[in-house]
Amino acid sequence: MVEFTEKKILIVARSGRMLAALARQAGLLPLLVDCFADMDSRALAADWRLIESLHVEEVCKAVTQLRHSHRLDWVVYGSGLERFPDTVEYLQRQGHLLGNGSEVVRALQHKPTWFRRLTVLGIAFPETQFVPPQHGKQWLLKPWAGEGGTDIRHYVGGDAVDSSRYYWQRFQTGVSMSALFVAGNGGVKILGFNRQWCLEESFMFRAIRNGVEVSVAVNRTVTDWLQKLAAALPLCGLGSLDFLCEGDDCYFLEINPRIPASAQLYGEQAFSAHCSACDGKVTGIVMERRPPMVYQIVFAAKSVRIPENMDWPDCVSDRPAAGSIIGKGQPICSIIAAADDAGQLVEGLTARTQFILKLINQGSNSHAISG
Repeated sequence: MVEFTEKKILIVARSGRMLAALARQAGLLPLLVDCFADMDSRALAADWRLIESLHVEEVCKAVTQLRHSHRLDWVVYGSGLERFPDTVEYLQRQGHLLGNGSEVVRALQHKPTWFRRLTVLGIAFPETQFVPPQHGKQWLLKPWAGEGGTDIRHYVGGDAVDSSRYYWQRFQTGVSMSALFVAGNGGVKILGFNRQWCLEESFMFRAIRNGVEVSVAVNRTVTDWLQKLAAALPLCGLGSLDFLCEGDDCYFLEINPRIPASAQLYGEQAFSAHCSACDGKVTGIVMERRPPMVYQIVFAAKSVRIPENMDWPDCVSDRPAAGSIIGKGQPICSIIAAADDAGQLVEGLTARTQFILKLINQGSNSHAISG
């Protein structure tokens, strides 16, 4: 097991609040580089830098600034870096990387080779091709390098498409699921199954619930997939495998090669599990059973300015600073909530979301921005 004693860890992510919180729980001092620098992240970080994108040039500049005042004992990356293998490769040279290297990110990103590998391994996935289908109905257009369902859309026949950046996948019905797993040294272990939701008008990730029960057949199928993938790729640490479930039939969608959003629903042990797996110790990892919880992103229905002295509810994380302007369709904050059953979870989240949006917009029309 990796031992931490007030060591500093560089965290690079599109949104790094979750990783900073997990690192703090493990006794580490987070040095954060991300694209939001929200109030929670600033409070958790020993130092931080705000960047506009995760391109290697911007990350390098921010990391160089942090190096003037801090040593970098450990490095971990989070959301968004699956799209930037060059940045991951740079981070590998900045300290001891806890997570998958750039070779894994590149392998997952090159879709023609990746889907050929899945076929050889006997892993079922929706029909996929790299030339336009003859009939546009029931096909999705998906980016080679995507994150959280961003830029996935229904394909309309005749649209001009850059086939070096997008591919086509037949629309498949089913329940959106994921498996949180740890991998290392060729071994792999599932820590829990999760139910996922996307925005109604798009395929963007909206919410995830932990501790979902699945059938023996589904468990066996996903476990078999992960064992094959761990043997084929040097997977390291926490990750998630997204799939569709229709009865006992499963269809592979993708692997997230970094600590996923669901990890925060599995307690303080999640980061320790990640570190143990990165140290090659997987079989001994045991997680305590957690109550049902949901993590949900609250999106702006219209462009808004965050009011001064905003009284955020206790369940809210990723709180933007007062005066921040959030564009229509962009994430405002997130909610983590618990309840006795799935129905209460969904109802409670809907009520909390409406309450937060009302708080932001109440009192003065000046908080709403036209457009």
